[in-house]
Amino acid sequence: MNIFIQKKNIIKLIYSNNKKIVSQLLTFLIFVNPKKINIIKNLIEFIKEADIPKFPINAEYLINEFKLVEGKELGKALKKIEKHWIENSFVIDEKEIKNIFKF
Repeated sequence: MNIFIQKKNIIKLIYSNNKKIVSQLLTFLIFVNPKKINIIKNLIEFIKEADIPKFPINAEYLINEFKLVEGKELGKALKKIEKHWIENSFVIDEKEIKNIFKF
């Protein structure tokens, strides 16, 4: 249960799913652990107000800045960068992108 209590993990869940699904999951957790009802209610309220991060990198950026070409490799590159961005609490810069691919 503790993994869900952290707001940064809630944001990751929202990004990967959506607010409604995460709220429903937390509502279910009230029945599993009623002692945490106040914490869970606060998290549900947090979800209502939370901004969903927008992935700041797109294919056009990678094509223009790193001379990648359209295709499977570009898609894989986007997914790898997005995974790093999510794991890094939705923060990434050009230096990190270069390090990911050793440009």
